[in-house]
Amino acid sequence: LDPARPALDLLEDLLSGIRGCWLLYAESATELDETEDLDEEEWQKRRTAAFFAEVREEAAAHRERLL
Repeated sequence: LDPARPALDLLEDLLSGIRGCWLLYAESATELDETEDLDEEEWQKRRTAAFFAEVREEAAAHRERLL
């Protein structure tokens, strides 16, 4: 951590971690690959919504670990 800006360093690391999780999810998730023909933009919106939903579901299931 940079002592002059510890909060920003932690936030940047958190955002990098979330981005890494998103990239892994997007690469391995297949539930949207078999749906009807979607253009790239719509496909990306649905995959992002699915990722957010799964993250929220996991956070709700393990709320005690977040606080």
